[in-house]
Amino acid sequence: MATSDITRQGLQGVDAAAGLLVTQKGTIRLPLIGSVKVTGLTEDQASKVLIKEYKKYIRNPYVTVEITNQRVIVIGEVNKPGVVPIVNGTMNVIEAIARCGYFDSVASRRNIMIIRGNLRHPQIRKINLTDGKSLLTTSMLLQPNDILYVQARTINGYNKAFKESMPFFQAVSAMLTPFVQRTIILNQAPK
Repeated sequence: MATSDITRQGLQGVDAAAGLLVTQKGTIRLPLIGSVKVTGLTEDQASKVLIKEYKKYIRNPYVTVEITNQRVIVIGEVNKPGVVPIVNGTMNVIEAIARCGYFDSVASRRNIMIIRGNLRHPQIRKINLTDGKSLLTTSMLLQPNDILYVQARTINGYNKAFKESMPFFQAVSAMLTPFVQRTIILNQAPK
């Protein structure tokens, strides 16, 4: 049996469209070579590692690696918050915001936060899109599983608090209106 036949038979259980999932240990399990650690590797690095392993069994192996489930999460004051897939391996802050339909009317362009890493001990970076100098020194590239949070402008908090307390003041005003009108009528009455 030729090596290509062995390879095809070994991969029958692998759905090429779905690909392989990396385990929590950071490994993938493949025919012939078994488990291979791929966590932390780029697509090219993982491809080279797999070619090296397959060379032990196959004369001229050809391996392509494509990371398919990379994403960032965009929340806050954008028109369509949600999960944004990373295409072509990289994405920056502006591209992620553009994919979410840009900022909504109350978004602050000065307080955009990138939350990265473990949610118990996150690394948080603030980005100010209105300051050109800070844009030059700040890395705008996002990493897989980053959370991009677009805060609302400060005045929006005051407006929201005012809108939430408005019904109370309207109710008090409605209860006091008859007394105020009575006092005005009594003060205008001829003596």
